[in-house]
Amino acid sequence: MSKELLEYHKKFTEHLLIEKLPTIIELDLHKHEAFLKDDVNHTVKFLCESIEGCKLAYTKFGKIVLVVIDYEKETKFNYNLQKIVSETASIASAKMAQLLSITVEHPLVIFSTKVFQLPDASEVLEYLKIVQNKEEGTLFLKRTYCNEEEVIMNVLGHCIFKDGRYYIPQTSCMYNAAESMLSFKKEILTVKSVWESNEAPLFSKTSKELLYKISKINEL
Repeated sequence: MSKELLEYHKKFTEHLLIEKLPTIIELDLHKHEAFLKDDVNHTVKFLCESIEGCKLAYTKFGKIVLVVIDYEKETKFNYNLQKIVSETASIASAKMAQLLSITVEHPLVIFSTKVFQLPDASEVLEYLKIVQNKEEGTLFLKRTYCNEEEVIMNVLGHCIFKDGRYYIPQTSCMYNAAESMLSFKKEILTVKSVWESNEAPLFSKTSKELLYKISKINEL
């Protein structure tokens, strides 16, 4: 067999995801009841920090859901389904194993992973409602602070850009392309983003912020 033919066989079984569609990554921890909730939460946060385009995460009873959207730029996975499945499972298993105490026996850390896509942000919310099933769980969101003041940033990662500088709008950074340019409050001096976890709200009564986090907002 030639190298060219071998590459052909590899490419033949490759599956590429569709660009610019919300991607759902589901990870299920085998024998989750044997592990501490804090260790699972630390693992989820590490996944959020490690996976480009991750907009939010939700976890309950050993199930982890990551919502990944590539509006800003291509992800490091290059839309390769096999690579997404293998690397996310590996990252989760390695981090979880690192967190476990060596003095206590645990089952092997095994995550099974599924990846699929949904047509738009509203379908992502419907999916989250089904997964949650009225059981709250834990929600992970990236909070952004400008000049030490929390603001809701658009998915492009900044507020309004004008004359070579970024500004915080008069109200907050929650705006859309249909709105007129807002009066500027002050120039942004420092921007800090951190992943924070809180008890998940009922997604059937979700706030605008959550929809905003997974919606595409055009740059003004």
